[in-house]
Amino acid sequence: LGGNRRRWTWSAWVKLTKISSNGYIFAAREDNNNRLYIKYQGSDDTLYGYTGNSDNKQFQTTEKFRDPTAWYHIVWTFDMSNATERDRQIVYVNGTRTTNSQSNAYTQNFDGAINDNIEHRIGNAIHENNLFDGYFADVYFVDGLALKGSHFGMTDATNSQWVPKEFTRSYGSNGFRLKFSNTSDIGE
Repeated sequence: LGGNRRRWTWSAWVKLTKISSNGYIFAAREDNNNRLYIKYQGSDDTLYGYTGNSDNKQFQTTEKFRDPTAWYHIVWTFDMSNATERDRQIVYVNGTRTTNSQSNAYTQNFDGAINDNIEHRIGNAIHENNLFDGYFADVYFVDGLALKGSHFGMTDATNSQWVPKEFTRSYGSNGFRLKFSNTSDIGE
C-alpha cells in the first residue's frame, strides 16, 4: 500500500565513486506523468530533483559535490502541506540546508509519486539508464514526517565532522531503514 505522498523524509549516506556521470539516488516512477526523483548531476556536480507530472517542477542545488573520497549525508524533505512555498522541498547535505537554484515550487497539497503504490528504486531510475556510481549506507525513509538533517546526523565535538546518529523516531506506516552493513559481497 502507498503511504503519505505529501509529507516524507529520505535520508542516506552517499559516496560518489565517479563524479563525471549522472546517477539516480532515489526514484519512483509509474509513467512519464507520475515520477519523482533525486539524482547526482555529473555535468555540474549538483543534486537535481524532478517530477514528470503536469507541473514539471524541479530543484537543483547551487552547491557542488565533487569529492569522491567523502561520504555525503543527504536528506530530502518533502512537505507539500507546508504553507511556505520554498519549504515544501528541502535538501540537506551534511546537516546544512542547500540552496535551490530553481524558482519553481510545487503547488500546495501536491501528491508526488514517491510513497505511491508503485516501484521505487535506490541507485537507479525505473526505465532509465543512469545508474548511480557510488555507495549507500544507512538509508531511511520516514513516512508522514518532514524532518531536518539533524534527526539523522550531528557534528562531532572532537573533530567538527558531520557524523551519523541514531534515529529514534518512528519510520511511519510505510517507512524503512536499510543499513547496508553486509560488505561481504561488494563487487567491483
